[in-house]
Amino acid sequence: MRQGLRKNTYGLGSRYFDRYLPWLYSPATGRQTIYQMMRLAEEARKHGGTPCDPLDYKWQYLNLLQGKITHRLVTLRPGS
Repeated sequence: MRQGLRKNTYGLGSRYFDRYLPWLYSPATGRQTIYQMMRLAEEARKHGGTPCDPLDYKWQYLNLLQGKITHRLVTLRPGS
């Protein structure tokens, strides 16, 4: 997820992004994904970036997540 977001979060340098991301999301843990992505866009804008729409970030996240959990879903299907 970090790689995908880093490419599309202009204004946050790579090193800063890696160091700042955990601090950004710690207070957001447990919140709905869209609110976390809204915060990411807000922070990118605050640092001079031109962020994607938060909903685009959410879809990027969900697509990456799906790729990571597909094998688990297959084992849960009836007859597997």
